[in-house]
Amino acid sequence: MNIKKLVVNAGRPLVVYTAAVLAGTLLLFRHLGSITPGVSAAEQAQANFASNFQRIIDNPLYAPQTMLSWLVQKIGQGTPFGLRAPSALIGLAVLCSFYILLRQWFTLRIAALGTLLFACSSWFLHTARIGLPNILLMSIVILVMLAVRLKHTAHPKIVLLFLLIALAATVYIPGLVWFVAAGLFWQRKIIVHEIKAFHFSLSFLAVLFSLLLLSPLVLAFLKHPHLITAWLGLPNQVPSFGTMARNLLNIPVQLFVRGPRSPSLWLGRIPILDVFTSIMFLLGVYTYSLHLRLDQAQMIGGIFAIGVILIALAGPVNLTVLLPWIYVVAITGLAYFWQQWLSVFPRNPFARGIGNAFLIAVILLACGYHLLHYFIAWPRNTDTKQIFSTTIMNR
Repeated sequence: MNIKKLVVNAGRPLVVYTAAVLAGTLLLFRHLGSITPGVSAAEQAQANFASNFQRIIDNPLYAPQTMLSWLVQKIGQGTPFGLRAPSALIGLAVLCSFYILLRQWFTLRIAALGTLLFACSSWFLHTARIGLPNILLMSIVILVMLAVRLKHTAHPKIVLLFLLIALAATVYIPGLVWFVAAGLFWQRKIIVHEIKAFHFSLSFLAVLFSLLLLSPLVLAFLKHPHLITAWLGLPNQVPSFGTMARNLLNIPVQLFVRGPRSPSLWLGRIPILDVFTSIMFLLGVYTYSLHLRLDQAQMIGGIFAIGVILIALAGPVNLTVLLPWIYVVAITGLAYFWQQWLSVFPRNPFARGIGNAFLIAVILLACGYHLLHYFIAWPRNTDTKQIFSTTIMNR
């Protein structure tokens, strides 16, 4: 009987997590190649670049995506689906990491609903389902998840190894080196402690492996020093203060008022966030303002500070780098709202049921809005059809 109970208790989470991963896979890969009549010129150019291994060695920026694209094309999948599959795969990794991170900070209900809200967001879908390396800007979520897990895991050495590999991969993404440096400083004591706890041979191999992963980047810098500017997330020419001010102003404007004019990534000029998420975001900002000394609040504040500066400079880093953290703040507001509801009706099952139903219904409505935006309205837009009209050329 105990064995049966153990199997049932262990099997249920496995079934739930498997179903969630399958749902995320379906969301990211369904109609991936056929949602538009063709590919965009930018996707075609990216595919051409990634088709030549020597080009990637000479310019290894965005290597995690370009290497996957090279591999996909090598196995004969140079189709629209194949060109976009690397981004979707990275998007799935971001999504799984996003849930694991939320689960460290919130209850199961809030983590699950928050991940659903983020997964269905239009900007995430646009970014993760296109044959460009934009999704890599969200990969900082993977690093933060591993860093947080490092503080709360029973197997720190395994997590640390994954963290070192993720760090080496993330350094190839323009602009993210600043987040990596800040993260290493934040976790310096734990990382040093765990490295010291390693057997010397394991520590040596881990460091050597990390250096090997970084060697193509160093060699590329020696051969092409101009790549360092883009790698740092900086523009070729520093913009004026007026331009930087406009770039800063565009962040809240695009989030809450009027989205970017970019038919390849967006529909019309509607704001990036829906009304519900916007309200929860503001409530989340208020919640964090009450707990500024929390590590979570300081970490998210640091990410926003670095991201905002890089966006203002108008280099290769854009609003995509902040989107997961905007949703983390919104989910924090959601958790605060739910906590307040329960504090008003602590023992009333009827009120609790109404609150649950209302919360789920509103989140489902927000998800439905974004899914209709991306899967129905955007592909049928005339501007979208014109941009995604390129037929893949065989190389």
